[in-house]
Amino acid sequence: MKKQLLKLFLIILSALSFNLNTNAQCPNIICPGNITSCDAIVSYATPVGTDTCQSTSFQTDTFNFTGNIQKFVVPSGVDTITASVWGAQGGANWVNNTNYGGFVKADIPVNAGDTLYIYVGEQPNGITGGWNGGGNGESAGQGGGGASDIRIGGTTYNDRILVAGGGGGAGYWSSQHVVGGYGGGYNGGYGYRQTPSTFGGDPGTQTSSGNGTCVNFNVPSVAGGFGFGGSPSGCGCEGYGGGGGWYGGAGSGNCRGGGGGSGYILPTLQNISIDSGIQVGHGQVILTYGTTPAPTTSQIAGLPSGNSFPVGVTTNVFLVSNGTQSDTCSFTVTVVSIDTSVTRNLSTFTSSENGATYQWLNCDSNNMAITGATNQSYTATTNGSYAVVVCKNGCTDTSACQMINNVGIQTIDFGNITIYPNPTTNGLFTVDLGKSVQINYTITSLDGRIVAQKTNIIENKIMIDLSNESKGVYLLKLYNIKSSSVFRVTRL
Repeated sequence: MKKQLLKLFLIILSALSFNLNTNAQCPNIICPGNITSCDAIVSYATPVGTDTCQSTSFQTDTFNFTGNIQKFVVPSGVDTITASVWGAQGGANWVNNTNYGGFVKADIPVNAGDTLYIYVGEQPNGITGGWNGGGNGESAGQGGGGASDIRIGGTTYNDRILVAGGGGGAGYWSSQHVVGGYGGGYNGGYGYRQTPSTFGGDPGTQTSSGNGTCVNFNVPSVAGGFGFGGSPSGCGCEGYGGGGGWYGGAGSGNCRGGGGGSGYILPTLQNISIDSGIQVGHGQVILTYGTTPAPTTSQIAGLPSGNSFPVGVTTNVFLVSNGTQSDTCSFTVTVVSIDTSVTRNLSTFTSSENGATYQWLNCDSNNMAITGATNQSYTATTNGSYAVVVCKNGCTDTSACQMINNVGIQTIDFGNITIYPNPTTNGLFTVDLGKSVQINYTITSLDGRIVAQKTNIIENKIMIDLSNESKGVYLLKLYNIKSSSVFRVTRL
């Protein structure tokens, strides 16, 4: 019974695991929320997909001594590189020497496209110092080993972020062991002959190179400097070069070994380790980094950010894909347009936009809001220029100013107008309006020729003279901004 229950449990667990794996969303993309805009130009944060299920693959690049600057360009998707750096051993003409190069290691934060300049130190074979800072030897002595380093942002000594010191030159003299100082570490090792009390070149430290021996003891003339080991000259016996480093070791004459160069790690780097006297032969640099393939994000519907969107609703759809799986997201961009046109009937203005809120303005008073004028229509009480502010769906726009000049003009009561004499024998006749109103008139012949006209008359009676016109029937049009009518006048 217990075996059956265990078997059932394993089946259920397997099914749950399958569902969890198949339901995991890889890759994934999230869109911004829906957008409502009063402006057609719409900008938004373009979504970028992610893929948490893509596995990271690690790669190692090894740089050996070449005698030249080597370059490494950071690939896409890499933000950290672990660098392991070994300095070169100093020159040695006796196999039992211990003047080995130093070691440093750290994680370097980087960006895709950054260039790392790689310097791999040389172990010399003779008096010429090793490439990248090893000091020269003298006579039958040996040169110091070159440092190995990584530089970012340039190729000067000040651009170094990781340095492994090179060992000082070493050998033998009169059956005595000439010991070269080991490469650092934060500090290199002392050079000497046979026993440390017979001291030679001082080591490089974080701040200086130190002195060496040359005929006399503790002589500055054979010191190294920032980035290079010292080189004895005219010191007698055999001379040995200092190792290269952050600060190089001092060289030494009098058959005494050169000092080892110091190492360095930029203080802001992470996961650091440092050691001294471990590298035999030339230096080396190894870079290790992980790359995660980035998914591809594309827009498959709608318009990109910053474009002019049409009035109404536009649906934007974005797709992320890792080549075998995909995910989509969408959001809408709604552009609201307000109709700012205004119609007029006599002295009443009406906004063409329905279902909004309104505020009428007096354009002649610096667009001052008219108190209480908040309806869709507004009737002007004085001549002037007017506009309306329309608010709808969170958007606000203002109409153009509209001029009106007929406020106070009366409607003509054409039923009370009399024209006499009509017909007229001498061409003179009177138009009695019944009251004083503002009016215009135009008289045309039956063939459409205008024979008389006048505008903006404010009278109750108008005298008209057609005495110079030929006999016949004429059309008299009386009108103002509010009304008009046409009458027949006969000239006998």
